[in-house]
Amino acid sequence: MLAPFRQDARQSWFDYGAKKVARMFKRHLRSLLTFVRHPITTAVVEGSNCKIQEVKKRAYEFWNRKHFKTAIYFRGGGVDLYPETQ
Repeated sequence: MLAPFRQDARQSWFDYGAKKVARMFKRHLRSLLTFVRHPITTAVVEGSNCKIQEVKKRAYEFWNRKHFKTAIYFRGGGVDLYPETQ
């Protein structure tokens, strides 16, 4: 007795989900095609920004911009703590 209802409900949810995904692809098609042609993301920039934000949270420790800039370089890996000696 409930089997046809269940089948209809399952099919309607599947149709709803498929339509929703299709609309999302249609909405973002241009961006998706651009990414396929040029697989570049902002992940590196976002990672760097995250590191800077971490340093910024501790900014009360720095008395001036120079110290703050140095801290960003240290946190980002731009400064070698142990330079080679000859």
